[in-house]
Formats: sequence, structure tokens, C-alpha cells
Amino acid sequence: MNPSDSNSDPCQKRREARRGAHADCDHENSKRARYLCRKANGAKQSYTRGVSDYDRFMSYVDTSGGPDACHLWERYIDRTGYGEFDITENGRQRKFKATRWLMGHLRGKELEPWEMVMHWVCDNPPCVNRRHLRVGTQAENMADMVAKGRGRNQYTARSTPASGAVTQAAST
Repeated sequence: MNPSDSNSDPCQKRREARRGAHADCDHENSKRARYLCRKANGAKQSYTRGVSDYDRFMSYVDTSGGPDACHLWERYIDRTGYGEFDITENGRQRKFKATRWLMGHLRGKELEPWEMVMHWVCDNPPCVNRRHLRVGTQAENMADMVAKGRGRNQYTARSTPASGAVTQAAST
């Protein structure tokens, strides 16, 4: 069998599709080859393997509970309990909160800096179910927190676990 025959290598067709316009280029085999290709063609070559960011995102989500259950993020969770998702744009890696990236992707543009993603159904930080999320402002998030009794500061009342009576939190 001829080694140059495309039937002998099942991955050959995939490699050719990845190369795109650089079919005669061998830029994926070594760092030096990528450098030479970039120098000759004037553009940085993509190192992705053909998987979209959304498909990669969804591969990290547990959707086994159904459409109305929490879809839990199974990748990296930060110390506050929220998922983090990395993407590469123009050769640079960017880190996003998983919920923030998802809502931006579904809207077709990144969220503005003053916009935030709120869990208005479940209040579960690793949940990325789009039915549980909505975009809002900091003021809306604080109002939602107070309405659900999650806030603990000098302006909100809370019940003590021992007596169950409502007391005012002491100011510091």
C-alpha cells in the first residue's frame, strides 16, 4: 500500500480539512513549521480542531437532569462556586465566568461591564441552565437577594436559628 495514499491514513482527510487554504503547508506538525507558515502567509494559523466554543462549552455541562433541572458545570469551579471557561481569540486566551460567557454567546455579543448574570430560579452558582439565568444589573441582583432572604448585612433582617425570632443585624 502506498503511504501517500489517503486511504492508508484515516486521519488524512481531517488534516487536509483543518489546513484549509494552506493545504501544502505542514504548520501543525511542529512549532518551527507554524512559525515558517505564519511568516510566509502573514497570518497566525488556528490550532483548534474544528470544535466550536459552544460545543466545547456544552461538553463540560451535566444536562442529565432534564431541561428544567440545574445543568451543573463540571469543569473548573472558582472559590466562589462559579464555573470558569477559557476561550482563545486571536491567539490570546481569555477567561470568562461560565454563565457570563453562555449568556453573551446566546445574545450574540459580549455582556456590557455593568450587566451581570443572575440565577433567578435556582440560586445555584455552578448551574448554567439558560432557563435559570437572566441578565440584569447590580441593583436588580441586590433586590433579588433581599427578596429571597439571602442578604446578611446591617440593612436586612434575619432570623436567628435558635429562637426563630427576627432580629436586626448589628452594625459594625
